[in-house]
Amino acid sequence: LIAAVVWGLFVSQKATIAVPGAVRLIIEVAVFALAVLALFAAGQTSLALALGGLYILHRVLLSAVDR
Repeated sequence: LIAAVVWGLFVSQKATIAVPGAVRLIIEVAVFALAVLALFAAGQTSLALALGGLYILHRVLLSAVDR
């Protein structure tokens, strides 16, 4: 629930609090990193690796499109 609130306040397209791009990226990475760690802690290694890998792929593709 906390992650959803943080995402809505700082990261979403309609975020209520505008933050610089670098801060937005740090928050985004932190939310996904915590999700991956939670999956590892729950014994869901395959899902954790899949989520982490897909997030990295997503960021790489976004940076390629932004160029």
